Amino acid sequence: MSIIIILVVLCIGLAISLFLLKREIRCVREQLQECSTGVEKLIEVAFIDKDLTELAAEINRHQAYQRDIKSSILKKEKHLKESISNISHDLRTPLTSMTGYLQLLQKTCLTDEQKEYLEISISRGKYLQTLINDFYSISLLEDESNAPVLIKVNLDNILADTVLSFTEQFEEKGIIPNVRSLNTATYVMADEIMLRRIITNLTSNAIRYGIKKFEVEIVNTDMVEVRFQNLIEEGYRDELEIEKLFEKFYTADLSRSQSNSGLGLYIVKLLSEKMKGGVSASLEDNKLIVNLLLCRA
Repeated sequence: MSIIIILVVLCIGLAISLFLLKREIRCVREQLQECSTGVEKLIEVAFIDKDLTELAAEINRHQAYQRDIKSSILKKEKHLKESISNISHDLRTPLTSMTGYLQLLQKTCLTDEQKEYLEISISRGKYLQTLINDFYSISLLEDESNAPVLIKVNLDNILADTVLSFTEQFEEKGIIPNVRSLNTATYVMADEIMLRRIITNLTSNAIRYGIKKFEVEIVNTDMVEVRFQNLIEEGYRDELEIEKLFEKFYTADLSRSQSNSGLGLYIVKLLSEKMKGGVSASLEDNKLIVNLLLCRA
């Protein structure tokens, strides 16, 4: 009889111990789930169990190690961005001077061969200047402390003014631009400088790779949608990977021969997201469609 009582007591003790252990494991799991949301805290255990206590200590050491790695990476990224910004800034002034001197040479007496080489040099200089400006812009835009100044702006006016400023380039490429607005004025909450940069980059991209027609249309949705549409050459369409269009440094093979850095559309993505909007793209036959979303004012 006494043996049965002892066995019953042992079973009850084991059951209680197992219950407490399972409860503590659930508690550790809940603490880990909380940590996964970004909350920094130590894993604590209330149930006295050597293995469980050692497990919690090992998890805490691992989390501390991961925090140190993350902090180190963030510091290196910040240092790299600052270096890029400083280098870009230092290069802009001498490069501008160099381009200016090359343009002065165009006014001198040169042979046809010299003129050809000079035009190539000026073209490469301007491309390098654009590339440096883009690097400088990205280093600033990727800095989270550089917040946009959102104000109520007239989208119709900015859109028409920016697109039509490319009239000469449209004529050179034989592209007919068409900007369509709604019947009433459309206002958005945006940083005007950033918004003009977005429209400029999208228009420049359309001129570089588009043919015949370029259409811009404001669509009335919950957010304000601006739809940029342009016909593209079949060769460019075949090379284009639409899902990579807004990635940093992405260029289709065809565009590499046209001195494209692959940064313009990445900047569009950065700017639109900073203004709580977004951008996407799709292909319909030979038509590239870019949808820009902006917050309605």
